[in-house]
Amino acid sequence: MASSSKVYDGTQYVESCGAVLFDDSKTKVCLLLRRPKGDDDQKAEWVLPQGRRNCGEHRYAAALREVEEVIGYACHLQSLIQPMVTRAPAAPAARREPEAKPRPCRTYTEHFMVTHRTKEGEDDGYLKLIYWFLAVADAQIAAGEEETFTPRFLEPDEALETVTFSDERKVLEEGIRLMRGGC
Repeated sequence: MASSSKVYDGTQYVESCGAVLFDDSKTKVCLLLRRPKGDDDQKAEWVLPQGRRNCGEHRYAAALREVEEVIGYACHLQSLIQPMVTRAPAAPAARREPEAKPRPCRTYTEHFMVTHRTKEGEDDGYLKLIYWFLAVADAQIAAGEEETFTPRFLEPDEALETVTFSDERKVLEEGIRLMRGGC
């Protein structure tokens, strides 16, 4: 079996965590309108909430913290409603699998997708890994700390049409599928 690998040191990558955030009724999904800071030539973009993971912070905690900081909503992770196919092994006590074969998993609150971005031009570029979770809003707590972001809950179809970037559209599609059902 052929494989390839590349090794990155801590100066060459950053981890971010984000969420496909549903409202408390689980019928609408949150997008952020990101307005550029002071540069009128840049266009506003509709994005999913995400941000960098702090040293020593669990990925799921980073996702929840970023949603709260940027949007102003406390939230909790959502277990999958629909099974997700994953290569993650079963719990250690039940594990008997010698290989990382895809298998369905239903009781899952880990990240359900990972985005791999190459950021160029900044300090000679770096790799950005974004771990995506499903979350549900508990309640609005206060305006987010980030003045460049405006949150808006949209119907799933409208959110899919509105989100700016195709990679985030794929994350959003899978998050909606896992939350609502379907193949």
